[in-house]
Amino acid sequence: MSKKIAYLFGVLASLIIGSFLHISLCAHTDETTKPAVIAKGQKQDNNSMPFIFDDGYTLIQSNDNFRFMTSGYALMQPISDNLLSCVNEMILHLKERKSQRLSITGLYRKSEDNLSNFDNLSIARANEIKKFLVNQGLPKDQIIISNNKIEKRQDEKDVLTGYYALKVETSNELLLKLEEVKSKIIAEPVLINFKAKMPNAVLNTNQKKKLKSLAKFLNKSKNVQCVIVGHTDSIEHKRDPRLLGKSRAEFTKRTLMKYNVNPEKIKTTSHGPLKPIAVNKTDEGRALNRRTEVIIN
Repeated sequence: MSKKIAYLFGVLASLIIGSFLHISLCAHTDETTKPAVIAKGQKQDNNSMPFIFDDGYTLIQSNDNFRFMTSGYALMQPISDNLLSCVNEMILHLKERKSQRLSITGLYRKSEDNLSNFDNLSIARANEIKKFLVNQGLPKDQIIISNNKIEKRQDEKDVLTGYYALKVETSNELLLKLEEVKSKIIAEPVLINFKAKMPNAVLNTNQKKKLKSLAKFLNKSKNVQCVIVGHTDSIEHKRDPRLLGKSRAEFTKRTLMKYNVNPEKIKTTSHGPLKPIAVNKTDEGRALNRRTEVIIN
């Protein structure tokens, strides 16, 4: 056999072996991968979707997936070689396409208890997957966390498979969506009112919703910042009312930071009683003036 023929046989053998390994690790098959760290007697959710990444051009899927314990947010270990191989292939694909962003939405059952420090299990689980992907090499700025979707399945499993969703967005799509969100925030600004002489406030449902939308907007926008302005009424802090207004602005800033907003994107200031929006002669007017406002640059 000539050296040329032997070389061609070698190349052909490498291609066959490589194709076999790729199919066995990343292609969807009927073979079921053993679940990770599932104790005897635990019920596993076997009806969940396998790991799937699809940006409209490339499809990567595994017969395994990320798992969580019921009411838990940490990824169950170990991560199988099957899943890890496909995750790394997805990361390589995304790194070659820097205009793409991977949106991660955590899912959870309404019956689950939230044992995390986050507002809900949705953002806690999405954040855990984000940390894992970053550790595997995916740049942080290519990951978006979404926290507003609730999985309504009412199964009674101990081990939850695939309780999250992935979506790929391009930079142009993101810019259009961000402009829409920005217009809505400007039209309906975040406004928080405070009791007399109080630097903190109890937020109602509408205020929490607006702050979450603002946080999501700030997290997705690279060069956007906001200014939180604190205000007082005309009588509650006569010595230095700007200090109380500043404290109220700092309270609102801390609330935004709970949603993972970079503190460098938030500036705080105070106008004290200098810019009322209502007459200070009545209790109702003073209550309206005790507020913080969020301005987007």
